[in-house]
Amino acid sequence: MSDMEQLKEICFEFEDALMEKGVLVGVAPESMVGVQLQPEFYDSDGSQHVKVNIMVELTGDEEIDEDDAESISDTTSDWLAENGFTEKVDGIGIDPDEVDWYPVKAVKA
Repeated sequence: MSDMEQLKEICFEFEDALMEKGVLVGVAPESMVGVQLQPEFYDSDGSQHVKVNIMVELTGDEEIDEDDAESISDTTSDWLAENGFTEKVDGIGIDPDEVDWYPVKAVKA
């Protein structure tokens, strides 16, 4: 199994826990009905890094502004770090310091 496939599995485990624990309640818009964590590799100055796209599933026409996106990103990345994400990433051979970008996108549910 490739590093990316393993990383996707880890993200899937954590996205379920994010919803079950209500981590983003009060941070994300009230119309949030789900969240997905979608990792992808990107190149920065010739070295490989990982960004984890935080896909916030919303009902209706609600949007996520820049301030809310930053709060969601910070809350999610902090919660992941506090709950074993970095250890799991390290366990599959990816340097946790390379997982360094958590952009937020709103998607229709």
